Amino acid sequence: MSLEKIISKIEKDAEKEIAEINERIKIKKEELIEKAEKKARLERDKIINRGKKEAELEKQRIISSTNVETKRKILNKKDQLIMEVISEISKKIVKDKKIYQRLLRKLVDEAQIEDYEILVREGDRDLVKEYTLAKEGIKEPGVIIRKKDQTLTVDSRIEKIIKRKEKDTRIGIAKILFESE
Repeated sequence: MSLEKIISKIEKDAEKEIAEINERIKIKKEELIEKAEKKARLERDKIINRGKKEAELEKQRIISSTNVETKRKILNKKDQLIMEVISEISKKIVKDKKIYQRLLRKLVDEAQIEDYEILVREGDRDLVKEYTLAKEGIKEPGVIIRKKDQTLTVDSRIEKIIKRKEKDTRIGIAKILFESE
C-alpha cells in the first residue's frame, strides 16, 4: 500500500471516528438537554404545586377569618339586641306603677331583715309608704333595704338586680329572641 492510500485511509478512519464522536456527543447532548428539561419540568411542577397549596391555605385562612369575624359581628348584634330588651323591660316595669309597686313590695318582703328602713326614689315614696322609709333617698328605680344600725344592706335597685341575674336573664331572652337559630 502506498503512502497516499495509508494517509487517505487514516483520514477516512479519522473522519469516521470524528463522525461517530460527533454522533455520540449529539446523543449525549440531547440526553443532557432532555434530562435538564425533565428536571426543570419537575421543579416547575413542584413550585406550582407549592404555590397552589399556599394559595389554598391562604384561601382557607381568609375564609376562616371571615367566618370568625362574621360570627363575632352576629354575636355583638345579638348582645346589643338582648341589652335593648333588658333596657325596655326595665323601663316598662318602672312605667307601670302597679307592677312597679308590687315589685318594690316583693323586694322588701323577700329581704327578711328585721329593724330595717328602706331607701327609694323621692317619687316612689308613696308606693311603699307602709314601710319604714329612710330620710335619704336614691336616684335609680328600685329599693335599698338596710338595717337601721346600717350593719346590713341589700341593694335591690333594678339595675343591680339585673346585673346579679344578668346571665340567666340574658340566656332566657336569647332563647326567646333566637330560638329558631
